[in-house]
Amino acid sequence: MKQNSSKQFTLPSPVLRALHLLTGSGYEAYTVGGAVRDLLRGEEPKDYDIATDATPDEMKAVFDGFRVIETGIKHGTLTVLIDGEPIEITTYRVDGVYTDARHPDSVSFTRSLKEDAARRDFTVNAVAYHPDVGIRDFFGGRADLEAKLLRTVGESRKRFTEDALRILRALRFSAVLGYEIEKDTSAAIHMLKGHLKEVASERIREEFLKLLLSDGAERVLREYADVIYIFLPEIGPLIGFEQKNPHHDYDVWEHTLHAVSAAPKTPVLRLAALFHDFGKPSCFFTDKEGIGHFYGHAERSAEIADKIMRRLRFDNETRERVVLLVRTHDVLPMPKTRQFARIRSKHGDAFLFEWLALIRADRTGQKKQLSNDVEASILEAENAARALVAEEERMSLASLAIRGDDLTPLGFRGKEIGDALTLALNAVLEGKEKNEKSSLLRFLADRKSAPIECERKLLIRYPDTEKLLSLGASKSEIIQTYLMADLGTTARVRKRTTDGNTKYYHTVKRRISPLSAIEEEREIERGEYEALLKTADATRNVIQKTRYALPFEGHLLEIDVYPFWKAQAVLECELSREDEEFTLPSFISVLRDVTEDVSYKNVSLAKQIPCEDKIP
Repeated sequence: MKQNSSKQFTLPSPVLRALHLLTGSGYEAYTVGGAVRDLLRGEEPKDYDIATDATPDEMKAVFDGFRVIETGIKHGTLTVLIDGEPIEITTYRVDGVYTDARHPDSVSFTRSLKEDAARRDFTVNAVAYHPDVGIRDFFGGRADLEAKLLRTVGESRKRFTEDALRILRALRFSAVLGYEIEKDTSAAIHMLKGHLKEVASERIREEFLKLLLSDGAERVLREYADVIYIFLPEIGPLIGFEQKNPHHDYDVWEHTLHAVSAAPKTPVLRLAALFHDFGKPSCFFTDKEGIGHFYGHAERSAEIADKIMRRLRFDNETRERVVLLVRTHDVLPMPKTRQFARIRSKHGDAFLFEWLALIRADRTGQKKQLSNDVEASILEAENAARALVAEEERMSLASLAIRGDDLTPLGFRGKEIGDALTLALNAVLEGKEKNEKSSLLRFLADRKSAPIECERKLLIRYPDTEKLLSLGASKSEIIQTYLMADLGTTARVRKRTTDGNTKYYHTVKRRISPLSAIEEEREIERGEYEALLKTADATRNVIQKTRYALPFEGHLLEIDVYPFWKAQAVLECELSREDEEFTLPSFISVLRDVTEDVSYKNVSLAKQIPCEDKIP
């Protein structure tokens, strides 16, 4: 036993009062556990626990006149309110057998501080202190603190078999305190890791989250990946998975560890950094040059993250925010567009900056050193976001000067109202309209009375359809039949099947310029569709195509893949005006603009199919 009366710490007055009331009544009493550990480390404890040889009944007598809460009377624990502060006081005890690998079946009280210390988990948590006695250290905890070493009290396998959560607590303490785990203790952790399966998900979650938020998370996750695998088996495919991509120096697991370390220490961001690439192994393929690609991994990772967080019983708000971040982490920030304004409007300022922080962590974890170009692009995005927040009033549907009721007199009904409000919001965000009631009503009235469809049509190289789907594109199978119509007007019916759900539409379009047309479309029932088919234009073939509809940078890109072309497809983008600019994903290769080439319009394709362009 080590005893050092010269070591003095300043304790809070409620703690001192409790100690002196107990010792003044003839009992032993010490501050124990994490509080003493923190004091010896020179840190301010978050809370104080007291151990005493007084039994619960004897404690009640000592604290007669104080409010006493029987927190865990069966295990000898009472909480005493002193000067408004709750002080937890526990009788020295010896634990009985642990049959559930978590809690002792019974406890027995003892008058020995050493016997009480012997039941504790780690030596650094088994040191006691009283200002009149000094340090009481039976198991070398103070020396381990000085050596920055974590070891169990007594035989490691016995400690971890008694309470399996101590395995994860050891990892957490190592990560938080920055201590190495003593070799015998470490060996027992690896040997008995399977016992973690017996621990409740909620307890796993709390310990693991504390580990993840620490400075030492990267080191401990790397050294004890086999232990983490027990409750997070999804990391298995990541370990050693080479990415075969020039943007990455590390395998998927090492990249993940670097990203976690680079992420700000908040639950949402550390969890998002951990989960963001969990879907990569299942999405991996190499191109003809042997370069690895992971199209669709963000969506797949989001699905895995959602499953894990439900299993570990995270709260819905945290889970949904993490999943959204994981789903969008691979989206390229484009601050010169209205992308940031839309994100703020939909998700708020906090999400905008979390999203950028995750992107920074992801890029930081890709290579040993960020290139100047990558660093500059990240800084540009972060500065643009801060400028947006500082300079613009936050806009959302709730902040619009109009409401749904204002649109009823204009003839908007049902879903049209929501669509119109969104249209108005986008016009304000783009600076096209002022957020004034009269201006917005006039803007929407014009749209209602003359629903002009303005579009650009591009001939593109046959797209990577898996990449489109990974970015959130919907996929529909369309059968389009043209009907007899007056000169200058086209009429058609469509059968559109998406995710097994089939809908029918009737459309009449009158073109007013090469780029613009007035279009009226309505959904119809199957019976009306079949009746209209009887008026089909016999001079035109039925068009069949697969459409990928991708919302991108404020526009809806509709990419039509036809069975008669193998190397090219058609992309259409609806615009609000003929001179409006729009952005395409980097992997879309444009062959030429065919907006004014009538041979590429569907109505012309129904008569004659142009030969494919000679594509180099």
